[in-house]
Amino acid sequence: MPNYNRLVLVGNLTREVQLRYTPEGTAVANTAIAVNRRHKSGEEVLFLDVTAWGRLAETVSEYLGKGSLVLVEGRLCLDRWEDREGRPRQRHFITADTVQFLDPPGERPGRRERDPADVDPPGPPPDWTGDDVPDDEIPF
Repeated sequence: MPNYNRLVLVGNLTREVQLRYTPEGTAVANTAIAVNRRHKSGEEVLFLDVTAWGRLAETVSEYLGKGSLVLVEGRLCLDRWEDREGRPRQRHFITADTVQFLDPPGERPGRRERDPADVDPPGPPPDWTGDDVPDDEIPF
């Protein structure tokens, strides 16, 4: 039987996105997500670390922050190491393949708002008169 490792989680980021680059120049973003599950006897919260790579990592770090509501799709990974005392340690985390922003665009907690002065207005530049266009290139 084939194996299948796929997760789809919806929750809020619990910390700011930390962006760094590998020595080869690949972007890596790390954060964490809290996923709530309600049941008759109360609520259960699951916290998982999330790692994104490449362009996705840069996008996540630019537009998301602590508290952002997201849908993360990816695979469950296991990291193993030994601590300073030589004891084996491990942690599960998600390697994200896609991250969907679920907060409305103007309400994203980590979103970097653009300064309206940075956006070019539609149409020709203000000093453009159109005098340099030959008459035979005008379609009317």
